[in-house]
Amino acid sequence: MEPSSPTLRVLLVDDDDLILRAASRALRAQLHCEVLTAASGYEAIALVKFGERFDVAAIDLEMPGLDGEDLLKLLGELAPELPVGVWTGKIDISRGLERADFVIRKSQPIRDLGYAILGAARERSSMVRELRQERAGGGRGDKAVNDR
Repeated sequence: MEPSSPTLRVLLVDDDDLILRAASRALRAQLHCEVLTAASGYEAIALVKFGERFDVAAIDLEMPGLDGEDLLKLLGELAPELPVGVWTGKIDISRGLERADFVIRKSQPIRDLGYAILGAARERSSMVRELRQERAGGGRGDKAVNDR
């Protein structure tokens, strides 16, 4: 997806309202995308369960209630095709993040989060395109078998 694409939809999850609003504004300006925010893991799950579609999600790790590690697992179950990255101020991030498509520290410039989101969206888009081509054309492996 190109930065100018208005169709890029990002889910940003953080319990700190000030950070959520500032990051949302910055991402809209940098990526020219649609950013939906959730102030908790539960709110993020509700958005996904009720049919909201996202190209990428970026979640905080340290939140009350449903924390980021549990949210990462649940999003993996509910929307396995959704790239989910972690955006955190947490110091020790050595475990529990195997499913994360990217990890960005809040101490890094916000543009780094934007680049990570864009990279994850492009990778997902490329994978979707490849799957569609395989389904439409039978895939290279099928063609080689049929040509024999």
